[in-house]
Amino acid sequence: MVEQNIIENKPTGNFEEFLLNNPYARLAFINLSKKSDDISKDELLEEIKKLIREKITEQIRV
Repeated sequence: MVEQNIIENKPTGNFEEFLLNNPYARLAFINLSKKSDDISKDELLEEIKKLIREKITEQIRV
């Protein structure tokens, strides 16, 4: 049996809930908060994309 990752389409109440519920967003927020107190949504989005690219690259190599 093939194991699949299922993404549920649940509406999130606000941006903070999204950060708490998404592991990449949470990690990106932690990474950026170590560098600066002020984090823009654009910076956060770029960090999330970077983390996802790194994870995909890692999975391809395995």
